[in-house]
This record gives sequence, C-alpha cells and structure tokens, in this order.
Amino acid sequence: MTALVARARATALAAFAMGLAACAVAPRAPRAQPAADAGEVVMPPPLRLDPLASIVSGTGLEWLADVHPRELLSDEAAAAQVERVFSETAAARFRTRYGGVDLLRAQEIVVAGYDGALFGAVRAAVDAMDPSAIEAAFARRAQGVEGRVQAGSVVRFWGTVDGAREQVAVFGHQAVAIEHGQLGPLRPAVLFAEGKLQRALPATHAEPLAALFARLQDAPPPPVAMAFYAPGPFAEPWASGLGGLLRATTAAAVAATCAATTPRPDGGAQFAGGAGRPGLRVRVVLAGSWGADGPAAGERLAAAFRALAADPLGRLAGLDHPLTEPSLVTDDAAVELDVTLDLASLAVGIHDATGASLPEILGLSAAH
Repeated sequence: MTALVARARATALAAFAMGLAACAVAPRAPRAQPAADAGEVVMPPPLRLDPLASIVSGTGLEWLADVHPRELLSDEAAAAQVERVFSETAAARFRTRYGGVDLLRAQEIVVAGYDGALFGAVRAAVDAMDPSAIEAAFARRAQGVEGRVQAGSVVRFWGTVDGAREQVAVFGHQAVAIEHGQLGPLRPAVLFAEGKLQRALPATHAEPLAALFARLQDAPPPPVAMAFYAPGPFAEPWASGLGGLLRATTAAAVAATCAATTPRPDGGAQFAGGAGRPGLRVRVVLAGSWGADGPAAGERLAAAFRALAADPLGRLAGLDHPLTEPSLVTDDAAVELDVTLDLASLAVGIHDATGASLPEILGLSAAH
C-alpha cells in the first residue's frame, strides 16, 4: 500500500472523527437602511440558519462535513463512544478558546474545506451564544484585530491568528462562523443567512450535491447524525479511489445515523445487528450517470469496502466485523452501500489510527 493511499484512507477516517465531534471577499461596510418613521422600531428579518449547511457556499468547495451532535449524544451508548474522540476536557478547551462555543451541546456544526481556506460554523440552542464573549476570545487569540463591522444582528470582525487571516461572523445569539485562511466562504455565508443572495444557491441546494443532500436528509428516521459530502469531478489521486469508481462519480457522500435499538429481555438495550453493541449505520452514496452500469458499479463499491475492511487500518476501525453485512442499492443516478458498524470499535480505531483526539486532528488544541 503506497503512502498516498494510506494517507487517503486516514483522511477518510478523520472525516468520521469529525462527525463524531459532534470545526470572502474583502469586508464591506453595511448598506444604509431606509430611515424609519419617528418612534418606529425596525426589526431585521429573521436569519436563515436552519439547516446551518444551507449557508455554505459551493464556489470552490472541496468537501463539507455536517454534524448534528444531539443525534449522537441523545443515545447514551453512542455518547460514551463520542467521548473517546471528543472528550469533555477537549470541549472545555474549545469553549475557552472560542468564547463559550460548546460543540457538544450545539444543534448543528458544519466544517467546509476550500482551496486555501477552512470554514466552520456552529448553530446553538436559542440564545445560547454570547456575542461579546466570542469577540473577546477572538481578541485574545489574535495577533492583531484589523476591523469590525455590524449590520443588523450580524457582527463581523477580522485579524491575524496564528500567522493567517481569520474572520468571524456572529449571528446574534444563534450561531457563529469562522473563516481561516484566504478570504472567500464567510461573506457569502452571511449573505445566505440574511437572504440576500437571491440569484445564487448554497452548496447543498445546487448540483452536484443537491440530490445527494436531499436523498440523505429525506430518509426515514432516525435522522442523519453526521454526513460528509465531496463534489466532483475528482482528480488524481482521489479519482483512483474505490476501485476507480470516483472517476465516473459526480459527487460522493458518507452519512451516519445511530442504529435503532430494541429492548432486551433483561431490560438492557439490543442494538441492531449485535447484542448490546452500539451501532452506527453508514451509507456511502456515489452519484453519477450510472444507467445500466449501476449494478456492476455497486459490486465494485462492495469489493472496495471488503478491501478496506481487510486492510490493517480497516481492521483497526472494526470494518472487518460490522454489525450487519453490507447491502447495495443501485439506480440510474446513484450507487449506495449500506452497512452498520460497531461504533465502539470505530471510535477506538479512529483514535489509535490518528494518535490524537478530534481537536488535535483539527488543530484545535489549547496550544494552537
């Protein structure tokens, strides 16, 4: 196995770890608002932040992770495994660095990668954000604060953090977004939230991701706890992935939900596919114009999963002993593999493979 392929597989596991955590253009002055009549209080329109993934720009997007921590943490057995990858201690360090932003109690987390920039946003319960604390935390970690703008309930400020440009947008008490690196994704995110980009669509509502996003989000309960999306076309070395299937793939997604449980006779929990074992149902979906080649593509996807499961990295993550055997669904537009994994083995494998917790993987340790 080449170092390149090993790195690709480790990156795929890191994407699952990100899920278990649950991580523009030049700033412009706000437009002048029409003058209100004397004594009239003009309230800004409500922000469009639910789902939070709907503010992510598709321009230049390389990948997108969408995490719903409550869907993972509401299950006691699943929550215990999340602790392996993202501990309460790590969450406390994150809260200190980012002004009280609590990832473990967030409603939704999105992290998106662009060429030269990383975008992250967190949506909290109503009135759970403290804008002044978030801004003060930015001032503490920045080498220099270069600007600040407020328009309605949205405050943006920017400066230099760890030698790179960083810009933050705080959406009242509801959400916060951070852009680290080159300018690009934050400004359209603000405009999407304000409903001002009428001629553009966010990444999850524009092809090639729109159909995948709808397919996964509209599935029967339980809801998706975490999902990872990547728009095509895929260049090398990624195009060679999954037995070469990515060469014909227009977009790829991996989604996970906590496996349904049923009571055991002794009153404990019986997890789907394994007695007393917390499960994570994983769906791998490849979109493309498969047509009559769909069944053959499905078999190649299953073969790629078996190869990964037999690999030392796959065995470490427990892929070689899933709680349910993989099943395939194919049609003209998508090839899907559905399998339920042992969540405990997966969590241990992710930590052992990376030698770090999720905050360390993402560079969010206290020292960073």
